[in-house]
Amino acid sequence: MTPTQEVLLSWAADRLRAAGAAPGGDAGDDGLSAVARLRAAREALAVAAGGHAAVCVLADLDVPSWMAEVFRFAVKVPAEDGEAWRRALTRTVFLSGRPANLRERFAFSHTSADGSAAWFGPAPAAAGATLRRLLKTFEGTRPFEGLPEGAVLRLGSGEAGTAAPVGMGTVRLPGTVQSPGRMTPVPEPIAFTPAPPSLVPGQTSSLPPPLSCVPGRSAHVPGSVPPLPAPARRSPVHRELYAATAGVTLAAALVHLHHLLVEAVADDLLAPGDRLTLRSAPRLSTVTRPVAALRADTDALHPDQLQAYALLTEEI
Repeated sequence: MTPTQEVLLSWAADRLRAAGAAPGGDAGDDGLSAVARLRAAREALAVAAGGHAAVCVLADLDVPSWMAEVFRFAVKVPAEDGEAWRRALTRTVFLSGRPANLRERFAFSHTSADGSAAWFGPAPAAAGATLRRLLKTFEGTRPFEGLPEGAVLRLGSGEAGTAAPVGMGTVRLPGTVQSPGRMTPVPEPIAFTPAPPSLVPGQTSSLPPPLSCVPGRSAHVPGSVPPLPAPARRSPVHRELYAATAGVTLAAALVHLHHLLVEAVADDLLAPGDRLTLRSAPRLSTVTRPVAALRADTDALHPDQLQAYALLTEEI
């Protein structure tokens, strides 16, 4: 699917609707263009969300490694915070600083093993105000050179910092320890405890004596509902992730990639064990693969149009 203006408008409108906005469609009686109407709806959402945001503190930056940490952070976001953050269009503030020097003052939600990046929140604006006042905004004004095709990410089994090369230009998303109430479920083995038997009126005993389990067989309490089998893990998928480079600064690229990745986690498009092959192009209008997720924003050269800045393909 080639990201035409019609396609980009549709994706952008769907994203706003998912966050609770009513973005409208084509230019209306107010004379606003479709892009201007989307922009107005986005601004209204930001006001309604009350500044709910995450904060990413960057000390050093290797973009593919940072992307893997974005994924680790996203799967830890509690459900309630994730819903509020989605209504704020997953707004994230990028600051320059060293997480190691801040960890005694701020409770980070996630810190990379090498200390190069850390995330605070997502939370209401007041919660991260002190951190934002303390540190400077990450500038990143140099041109974004794209995702390095030769990068080898060292990702392990889910423990932060473990390393296993996966190949040139390919990111294998790390497995993740189960975290209660995160923004989106990530398949993990679930242990089911047999329910206690129903009590007969007048019965005083609440539980039966301990059961002896035969290895390889599940214990079953007579009179109770048999335990359900653990749900099967979804099979890992392999997708391509494209990032645009024409007219894009490094800071802007981080914003677009961060939105794409955390919302893909929330929508269960990315999960532990999945693989991403990284691609770059000046503009993404040449991409013909089916698209699973797309990040579109105002075209810097043509404010009345949208540009695709990052996208995730369907399984390949």
